[in-house]
Amino acid sequence: MPDLAFAFVLSSTAPPREASILAESIRTFGGAFAGSRILALVPEGNLPWVPAGVEAVTYAMGPAERAFPLADKPLACAAAEAAVEGCAHLLVFLAPDSVVVQEPLELILPAGAGLGCRPVDLALIGPRWDQPVTPYWRAVYQFCETPVERLFPVVSSVDQVRLRAYFNAGMMVVRPERGLLRRWAHNFLRHYRRPDFKAFCREDEAYAICLHQAMLAGTALAMLEPHEIHLLPAWVNYPLHLHDQYPAELRPPTVNDLITFRSDDYSCDPTWLRRLPVREPLRSWLAERLNRP
Repeated sequence: MPDLAFAFVLSSTAPPREASILAESIRTFGGAFAGSRILALVPEGNLPWVPAGVEAVTYAMGPAERAFPLADKPLACAAAEAAVEGCAHLLVFLAPDSVVVQEPLELILPAGAGLGCRPVDLALIGPRWDQPVTPYWRAVYQFCETPVERLFPVVSSVDQVRLRAYFNAGMMVVRPERGLLRRWAHNFLRHYRRPDFKAFCREDEAYAICLHQAMLAGTALAMLEPHEIHLLPAWVNYPLHLHDQYPAELRPPTVNDLITFRSDDYSCDPTWLRRLPVREPLRSWLAERLNRP
């Protein structure tokens, strides 16, 4: 069984309960991976509370990056990748509001794959497969040096839109020695303040919010052949906050059937336990933690 390391971003503004629940879920439901290394990625000079049994790893982040939406993700992921290279076969990056529900065997990448990921949940600014490449995405591909022949179609998980490969940056599995996450951070830092992107971001705030994710797609497609990108099952990184919008035929019978899920605003709203089917012992485990002060 390959060694896994888990990592998540921990900021001073994140609810401490989220990080604690994520770490505890790995230890409780992770099966053979319950004892895996867990990293909390923290900006330098800003060390918040870190859950017991979780290792704090710092990363540099300048004032310009602090002011740009979600710039912390590629920088934090790069630090995590560097920290576990040579120590773990695979690095699993999760959003801090994630919960591991069962032994995550589906996160083990097949031979030859360099990235495991999910398509984005909602298309939003995603590049439509059946439409010409927009100037925004043309710039992403240009600056990430993405070969256009590597573009392949994916379908957004919730609204079911066919897109050019565009991945959810809230959950990824990588082989640390490939350096994908460090290249992603390099590309982001090098290009996010270019006049081209500044103009797009002034035009629509969504372009700024999604730029880190767009650069992830451009970088992954530049570094990896399509067969090296492994799309994870639908019940990995399942968005519980979008459950009511999820295609009915793809919904899990119960929360217990999921592998990992995102809680989003549900982390502050325990009433979702009465709206979605959750069997014991997971129901009591979640209820206890969501009701903590």
